Amino acid sequence: MTRRISRNDPNLLDVLTEVLLRGEPVIMPCDTIYGIVGIVPASEKKIRALKDRSETNPFLQLINFSLLPRVVRGDVPERLMRYWPGALTLILDAVGGGTVGVRIPDDELLQHCIERVGMPLYSTSVNKSGQPNINAIEEIVALFGSRVELIVDAGIMGQGQASTIINARSKPYVLLRQGAVRVDGIKNQTT
Repeated sequence: MTRRISRNDPNLLDVLTEVLLRGEPVIMPCDTIYGIVGIVPASEKKIRALKDRSETNPFLQLINFSLLPRVVRGDVPERLMRYWPGALTLILDAVGGGTVGVRIPDDELLQHCIERVGMPLYSTSVNKSGQPNINAIEEIVALFGSRVELIVDAGIMGQGQASTIINARSKPYVLLRQGAVRVDGIKNQTT
């Protein structure tokens, strides 16, 4: 049975971290929109099943500054790092090879969750793959309420934008998705 807990509940952080550490995904408010969040790597298959998302489409990882060297290989461009914490996702070289999309969230609750669990968290919008983001809590409960253990209720989050995504692996940096953060001088991948 799904537990629905208020964003203002004094026990929220304890409840969230307990569920996350068991590898269960949760739905919670993030920087700009509701997100499906889960610990890396334990929750990946469950999040993919919730969203009907393919194995080839990766999830971004929410981290803090102390986790950065455990996740990202090489330096993060200072020009872009100044937007952190915030709604900017950077595609960088991953420690284990390949690439990884990372973001340091501005949301205080997310920051505390990352600190408590001591590991990166996957984050993705609340929707089925390819569908619009869902920002109304009652819609979220109707669609996902029986499929997740915990939903954090922050009411209607409005029409927030997802994070901006920039491929920062080489210069020039490439804007992959324009979202909540505007970074001057970055060209769109189609221009």
